[in-house]
Amino acid sequence: MTLTDIICNNFYKVRFWFYRNLRKKKLKNISPAAKDGLELTFEDEFTQKSWGKASEHKKWVIGEGWGMFHPDKKTVYYGEPTLNLDSTASFTVKYNPKTFPDDHRTGNPITIPFEVSLLSTQKSFKQQYGRFECRCTIPFDPGVWPAFWLWGSTWPPEFDIFELYGNLDGKTAGKQCINLHYGHDSDNTRGSRGWHLWIERKPKKSGPPKFHEFVVEWGPDKIEMFTDGIKIFRFTNKKIIKYYNVELAQQWIVVNHSLQEKYGGKQRNDYVPIKDGEFQYPDDYYSEFFVDYVRAYKNKD
Repeated sequence: MTLTDIICNNFYKVRFWFYRNLRKKKLKNISPAAKDGLELTFEDEFTQKSWGKASEHKKWVIGEGWGMFHPDKKTVYYGEPTLNLDSTASFTVKYNPKTFPDDHRTGNPITIPFEVSLLSTQKSFKQQYGRFECRCTIPFDPGVWPAFWLWGSTWPPEFDIFELYGNLDGKTAGKQCINLHYGHDSDNTRGSRGWHLWIERKPKKSGPPKFHEFVVEWGPDKIEMFTDGIKIFRFTNKKIIKYYNVELAQQWIVVNHSLQEKYGGKQRNDYVPIKDGEFQYPDDYYSEFFVDYVRAYKNKD
């Protein structure tokens, strides 16, 4: 970040704290689909099932380009969300062991214990520049790792609009983690630029979960993030922005739920060892968050 970015982002953080605690009416966790000066290029309001296999030409495919599980993550494999009657989709984590015929590292069968929801527009939609939105709730569960992010046919670059880490007790899931990944190992520029912001300290004790709207606005000269209608982050470093301006930087949308592998525990199926013995995922573990809509826009000509 530039010095100006750092100053602005710290101001945004204080301002958001003020609104969150003292002027809640300033926060707008929903926005209309029609927006002045913008053309809607992708939309899912989750009124009907819109995902399937890549060959089915749906809005979303289940999983990512590496298959039904990540070759370096042995705790989870990819499944689909559940469509709800209130026009939301439940992105879940649940214990549902499944054996796959080929472990990418050994070539032997592998049994993976947890099914997680992951949808990608990899086969249907990608775009360079514009506004990308996701309205969803936060799962305050131990070890959760939900995310809304953009990436393309090459990595990097990548936008992590939010990653929400529950850690040992789930209480830190309300801290929005923003990351911009850029560069390559070959030219020694690989890295990321991140920013953290508390958006919700704890869930409601009763009643429905609270929705938040997460937004990135991406242009050739700057990247800005908004949460509940309030600007929370800007990035204008030209040396790094250039990695987002190349033709191959067109990005598709990913929404997913997942688990932090460091809390695997039990060593079942070669989990990553647990730290300090304080928490492990039990067989009845379940977590979900609800997504109301996902949208993308570009500037009108």
